[in-house]
Amino acid sequence: MADTISRAVLITGCSTGIGRATAVRLADQGWPVYATARRLDTIRDLAGQRCKILALDVCDEASIRAAVETVERAEGAVGVLVNNAGYGQEGPFELVPMEEVRRQFETNVFG
Repeated sequence: MADTISRAVLITGCSTGIGRATAVRLADQGWPVYATARRLDTIRDLAGQRCKILALDVCDEASIRAAVETVERAEGAVGVLVNNAGYGQEGPFELVPMEEVRRQFETNVFG
């Protein structure tokens, strides 16, 4: 029996920008896309564009596990990961509270 590679695409950070555009483009091309964001209300409309939507906080290990397990149950495996979640801070670095700097680092580096 030949091994097959999953075509399921899990994309983080689909609420705006590159993540959203990538999800729409790949879904339009027939890929099984799992679009994710921390808040489902920001991506609900993607469900109407042939994407499956999942809540996923890339800084929360339980959230990550739950999203991956959902895709694995439906598709057998995550075939492609587009790890796009991230954000930037506005303003001078010295004026950004350290808690916000840590949150951004957690999201952009470890997420």
